This record gives sequence, C-alpha cells and structure tokens, in this order.
Amino acid sequence: MHSYLTRYLSIEKCGLLPVGHARLRITLDNFNQRNTLVWSLVVTSDFTIISGDSLGKTQFWDGKLGTLIKSFNVHIADVLAVCVNQKEDTVYASGVDNKLVQFKLITDKDGSKTWSRSNSTRAHTHDIRALAMIEKDEKSALVSGGVDTNIMVYSTAKYGCSDLRKIPAYPLTPEIHLASQAQILMYQKTNALHFWKLGKTVNEESCHLQENPSHFLQLEAKSSNHIVCSAISDDGLWTAFSDIHHISLFKLHLDDDKSSAVQRVKFLPEEIVPGHRMKFTKDCLKLITITNRKSLQIIHLDTDSITVETVEFPVNNTTIDHRDLDPDSPVTVLAISSDGTLCASADIAGSIQVFDVQNTKHHCTLPRFSRQITAMAFQPETNILVLVNTDKEVFMFNIRKMKMTGWSKKASKAGLPQQWQKMPTKVINILFDPYCKDTMLLQSHDMFVLLDTTKPLPSKSIKLFETKRDKFEARIGKKRKHSESVKTTEREEIEQSEAFKICKKYQPLLFLGVNDDKSVVTVERSWLSIMESLPPTLHRKRYGT
Repeated sequence: MHSYLTRYLSIEKCGLLPVGHARLRITLDNFNQRNTLVWSLVVTSDFTIISGDSLGKTQFWDGKLGTLIKSFNVHIADVLAVCVNQKEDTVYASGVDNKLVQFKLITDKDGSKTWSRSNSTRAHTHDIRALAMIEKDEKSALVSGGVDTNIMVYSTAKYGCSDLRKIPAYPLTPEIHLASQAQILMYQKTNALHFWKLGKTVNEESCHLQENPSHFLQLEAKSSNHIVCSAISDDGLWTAFSDIHHISLFKLHLDDDKSSAVQRVKFLPEEIVPGHRMKFTKDCLKLITITNRKSLQIIHLDTDSITVETVEFPVNNTTIDHRDLDPDSPVTVLAISSDGTLCASADIAGSIQVFDVQNTKHHCTLPRFSRQITAMAFQPETNILVLVNTDKEVFMFNIRKMKMTGWSKKASKAGLPQQWQKMPTKVINILFDPYCKDTMLLQSHDMFVLLDTTKPLPSKSIKLFETKRDKFEARIGKKRKHSESVKTTEREEIEQSEAFKICKKYQPLLFLGVNDDKSVVTVERSWLSIMESLPPTLHRKRYGT
C-alpha cells in the first residue's frame, strides 16, 4: 500500500495513491482562532509522521492511528525545517528563532521507545530555512542553511559539544575582475556589470589615498537571464559576459575625465555559443571561452571583424584512463599563460586539459588528481602550470617536459604546513610576485599566503598563526611562554616559515590582484556590512538585557 502526504493550513491528510481518497485526518491545535500552518513534514519507515508548525511545535504522530505520540514546544517561533537520519533514531528541527534542536529515540528500562529532547545550538544569526543529513561510510554530518547566507556543518556524533564548520556564502567562481593596465575593477552581479576606477595613492611608498575609487559605469543585461560569467581586458577597452543563451561583447571608450561610452558589438559570428568560463589574453587580442558544450573557443578581437576558432575537448585518451570521468563535467577553473600561447582548464571530475592557443589545438591531458582543482595559473616566463586542490596541495607541472618540477616532488613528499591545510576555506586564486616569479600568492577568503619556492619548506607541524582557542587560553592564563625551551622552538619555527608567510589582515578577502605598476589590489567586504543588508532577526529576551 502506498500513501502520500499533503498539508493545508491545520490539516494533514493521508491518502491512497491509486484512489486519491483521504484515509486519515489529523487536526492540529489553533492559536487565537488562527489556523496553524505546517511548514515541514518527515515520514519514517514505520509511518511515524514528524511535523514542524507555526506554533513552534515539533510533533511526532502515529500515521496509522492518527494519534499524537509526543509534542515538544521548544521553539518560540515557527519551525521551518525538520530532518531525520537514516537510522531514524535522531531528528533535527529548527526555524525562525535560529535554534537547532536534536531529538533522540531512547529505550526505557521496560523496553519501550520514546522520543526525548537532546542538545541544541544557535550557530546562525537569522532564520534557519533548510536542514540536510550527510551520511557516508559510518560518518554523518548535519548541514543547515538560512537567511544569514552561511552554511553550517555539524558533527552528529558530538552534536552540541564539538566545533562546527562554517561555510560562508562568498562566491568561489570569479565575479570580480581587474583590468591591470587601465586600473579598472569590474564587479559581476546577477544582471549587471559594475565598473570602478581605482584610487590613487599619495606616492609609491604610501597607502594613503589621494583620490578615492569611483564608480563610473553600470552595464545592464537586457534579458532577465542571469549572467553566468564575465571578463574585462587588461587595457579596459573590451568587456564581455555570457548568459545561458548567448555571449555579449562590448567595446569601451574611456576618457581621462572619467566619462565613458559603451559600444556593443552587434554582429558576432554564428559559431559563437554561450560560455561557462571566459578570459582575455594578456595582449587583449583574444577572448577565450569554455562553452557549455564542452569546447574551447578563441574569439579574435578586431575593430573590423570578429572571427572565432573552436577546439573540441578530447573524447578518448589512449595514455590516460578516463573511463570513470564524466565527459560533460562542467569546467570550474580557466587559466591562460602570460604570453597567450597556452590555456588550461579543470573540471569538477578532475580532468585537466591544456590547449595550444597559438596553433589552435589540444596540447595534452594532465594526469588526474585525487581531489578537485580549485585554483590554477601559469608561472610567467616558464609557463609552468601551478595547481591547488581542495586539500590545499600545491603542484607545479612542467608542460614542456610533462612532469612535476623538483620543488613539487619535494612538497608532495614532505607536505605543507598542516595548520594551513586543515583550514576549511579553499584557495580560489593564484598570483605571482611581480618582482620574483618564484614567489606565489595563494588567496582564500580569510587570508593569502606568500609561498617562496626558492627557500626550504617549513615543517608540517609549524605554527603559522594563533587560533581563536590559542588567544582564549592566553587570555585566561593557561598558556605560558616563559620557558627557554619554548622560546627556542618558536624561534626555529619563525625562521623556517620564511618560505611560507601568511597575511590575515583582510577578511573576508573577496579578490586579490596585481596591477601592471606592481601594486596589489584587494577587495574585502566586512561581515557587518552584510548583516546590515539582511532582514531583522526575531527578538528574544536575553539574560542581563
């Protein structure tokens, strides 16, 4: 017998699918003659119905008899989300009051089972709208998301007692682009592109601004489709974006008096298809796109005519086994060499393709990595491809010799600092020091790392920065640094960390770039400014206020 569930105001109905007739009706309590709304329903295999309603109640019902098993009134506002684990012995509920409560199925002394309230947390600042369980290989985690834009991951084995993982809602795809020659910053929004002129400092040695950044242009998309990707050339004369239907290309005319004019290139070749990733070459003569059909297109920019060349991704490879890879996996990272001769792409399945832009052909397929690549860039002059995966492992691959560099082999064998690798944020951008190509900058949302490949690697156990727990222990006096042995160890670690330096000054760090005049551009947005744009939270009485 199959059954289905629907809800309408204060009514829950159980019916037979073939007939569609109501078999059972369960009526909930009302408040001040107002119908109670049921926001979330979960049904277990033994036909226990778990509901979350607008009265703040989480209730357990016998779906066969329509009777109430147990009711918990632990929320002061609507319960919007309810989820249950695979064993169906643990339930989580949350809602408007941002309180996430755990309920456990326990066995009494007489052998009878009953639901009981367990732990609760308040990790979110606003309403929690969604809950989900991740259960794999005897490991389980709870995921929650809500109005505050953050995603929280909790360990279900130590729920309420262990540290949780916070995944901020900052974009992992490039949405801020820098025209390094023109010193223009372009910000991609849902249906528009915003252009900012960077400010000027008093002198090269000062960070004080003589002229503040100014917003001088906003380019709106005519259609209601969201912008998928965008790019701006280094000279600031070309910009392009793509939605799911077509690519739009524009010619920018900028004057010294900050006045600007935009001219759309109306007649593009019919061969150009929508893009998933796009980038201009350093010489600003080509626009390279990865299409939604898994092909690479090279668009040649000319004031007289626009031409395009297409290179298909390899379907079969005789030297590398790709049988377990999805040929339609979307590309997440695109990199172009500084001389414009090579282009590399990486998709979510771990396939890395290198293309010869100069001869318009596929060059090679790199060995598959065990983790997804999150950032990729070509080293200037040498065209060595630098890759970073989700585990923060850094690889340097020599395309010409088709093998890893000596530094990369040493780093893979010795390992990088564990304190940095264990941090939950991912590396989203790779830059190179304009004064030294052997020093790279690895950017994540909470810091950037200066990695010097010419100096010895630090030990894996080196302490690069103080954690919140360290600061707390130092504040309450539990951490003592007065012994000479401890001072000697710290001095050795600082000397070893010359090859691995961390900057946590800018948080959250949304963008990191380098201008042609060798100045560094950072874009950050404070959490306070994000909070100001969010709706107000539910007022609740706090102790001492």
